[in-house]
Amino acid sequence: MLLKKFLGLISAATMVAIGFVALPIQQPAAEAAPPGSAFDPGLIISDSVFFDFGSMTVDQIQSFLDSRVSNCRATDLTIDCLKTFRMDMPETPATGPGEVGPCSAIPAKPQATAAEIIHAVSNACGINPKVLIVTLQKEQGLVTSTRPTAYMYRAAMGFGCPDSDPAICGKVFVGLFNQLYRAARQLQWYGDPAGSFTYWKPGRTVAMRFHPRSSCGTKSFLLQNQATANLYYYTPYTPNDAALNNLYGTGDACSAYGNRNFWRFYHDWFGSPIGGGYLLKAAGTETFLIVNDQKYLVNDARLLAALRPLGPIGEISQAYLDSFVTGGQMSQVAKDASSGQTFLLVDGFRYTADCPTLTQFGADCNLAVSLVSLQLNAFQDGGSLSRLVVTETGARYWVENGTTRVVVDDLALNAAGGQGLTASNMTLEQVLSLTPGAPLASDLMSFRVAGLDSPVVLSGGVAYRVEKGLATGVNMSQWFPDSGAIVELSDIEGILSAQSITTFVRDASNVVFAITPTGKAKVPNPEAWTTVVTDLPAAILNKIPTITQELTDQIVLTVPNDRAFYFVQSGEVRTTNFSAMRNEFLQLLGQPAALQVPRTVLSRLVKAGDALAPGTIVKTRNSSTLFLVDDLSNSIRLASSDHAKSVTDSRVYTIGKINLDALRSRPALTTIKVECNSQVFVLDSGKLYSVSAEVASHFPGGAYRLSLNTCRALNVAAAPIGQFIQDS
Repeated sequence: MLLKKFLGLISAATMVAIGFVALPIQQPAAEAAPPGSAFDPGLIISDSVFFDFGSMTVDQIQSFLDSRVSNCRATDLTIDCLKTFRMDMPETPATGPGEVGPCSAIPAKPQATAAEIIHAVSNACGINPKVLIVTLQKEQGLVTSTRPTAYMYRAAMGFGCPDSDPAICGKVFVGLFNQLYRAARQLQWYGDPAGSFTYWKPGRTVAMRFHPRSSCGTKSFLLQNQATANLYYYTPYTPNDAALNNLYGTGDACSAYGNRNFWRFYHDWFGSPIGGGYLLKAAGTETFLIVNDQKYLVNDARLLAALRPLGPIGEISQAYLDSFVTGGQMSQVAKDASSGQTFLLVDGFRYTADCPTLTQFGADCNLAVSLVSLQLNAFQDGGSLSRLVVTETGARYWVENGTTRVVVDDLALNAAGGQGLTASNMTLEQVLSLTPGAPLASDLMSFRVAGLDSPVVLSGGVAYRVEKGLATGVNMSQWFPDSGAIVELSDIEGILSAQSITTFVRDASNVVFAITPTGKAKVPNPEAWTTVVTDLPAAILNKIPTITQELTDQIVLTVPNDRAFYFVQSGEVRTTNFSAMRNEFLQLLGQPAALQVPRTVLSRLVKAGDALAPGTIVKTRNSSTLFLVDDLSNSIRLASSDHAKSVTDSRVYTIGKINLDALRSRPALTTIKVECNSQVFVLDSGKLYSVSAEVASHFPGGAYRLSLNTCRALNVAAAPIGQFIQDS
């Protein structure tokens, strides 16, 4: 037992003379390896590569060995080239509990080839046959030797060749099978808690010597995995810069070559030894997360994104994958195997979480998968998991009962219990258990939606979009406070009403209103204005005050940020920029002031040209001829300016010729008698004097019939006139 223990311990310090003390083994320089600067001392080979015992079949191993030696020059069959070497492989029992290994039993096979021995040992002890092949080469150069020596077979794997006693090399556990089997057992045993080789722990910074001479110094680095630790237990030196700078040659007096050559040979022969991390798959299978001896199915792209610090995904043999115990499906909830602390894994981050908070995220603590600290430490620390989440766009979300509720205003957040919480920065779309929920907003609050050009008002859990034209002409935030939040459309799609808040709205009593900048105006005859009327809940309508002025069929209107005035009558709209003309219309209608409305009110009306008030005097710029505007669309020529003054007290408006030509021309006014609504008046000095039919008959000429609107625009004298008149 003492001898066995002693030999097990010294093998941890193995460094063969050929692979370290003397010159490095010369390999025909295929130079497939990357530059020495790419060598990472903390990650020489991935666990998934190192332990993939099913990576090669016997035939593939044999084919590879054949390819390394084209012309064998060996003359002794007992020490033939490796590709044609044969020996009786002894029956070997499985290692027992607590023994170096573990390795399964190996049946005896007479005259087994080197390929068969390598394959049997790799499968029994769970070590990649490529690792064994490369070790054979870096220790004794046996793979490429065209005339191997007996010593090369006695010490084939460099097992039992400590630096402290090189003389015993090739004297213990000699022969190809013994060397392969003992080395593979040892490589599988390293890191086992039952053994003594646990002092170099993955995930910690280690200081590794460059050379057996302590004066050559050490290099400190993060040891990233067990497989790399195993290589250092086997050959406890790391290459210095001199060895790496001359990758296919020698370095300096402090250079060690064992692990450098392993890395170089593996690259040259089999490609990169850096495969997948803990995320593995076989050809044609789904991806699994490997935790110790268990595998967990990862079948969602978001879960893969969450676990990416444990990758990249490596492809391994089906046999190696099958060797892991199926642990079920991977969850985004993980647990530290040592402390029991739970985490939510999202998009490469780990968030420390308690079970009540995880429940709000729709996750289940009972489904937490235990990970080792080395795995958990690979994730970025996202801090403590909070129900208040901020995304990379700056949007805030409240997590509740498995849903995400975009936060619209702080008042609603405080009411939900989010006051004073520190937010977690997170990509919510990457959380499998969450679905979008209703916005967290105070009722009758307005907010913006990305991609929409108008605000949204929330009422009773329903979001109503404000019509763009209405939002442009009316400041809706005076009644529905703007939270300042900008939310994504996807956050409110489930509650977005098909009904928008339009200019014309209707209450439950079937009363129609037009929303104006100062409130809602009743519309007695909505058919004259629009065919689009929105039925809104009372909560929204009641927040908009009702103004006294109504939107009648005949009315003078203004639009925000517009200098023009609009006169509407019978579904037609006429425009003027003259404030005096506006006053003429207001006076005609008895309207106290122009009603300000959003431009959408005018959208369905027929444009009928300039607004020229009945009873006003107009002319063109290049003519002195004056015309009386009759009704809205007629012109009556007047004889002179004196004549105009005798007709009306209106100022003279200069209009464009095209606008004058648009009026229908009536016969010139050549009499002082006019008829208004079948009643005759004498028109003088801008006043209408009522006369009896008998008196009117004594005045010369016939009565000129004016439109009712024109008559209303003229001043009616308080007293009638008779047959007596007086000149100046």
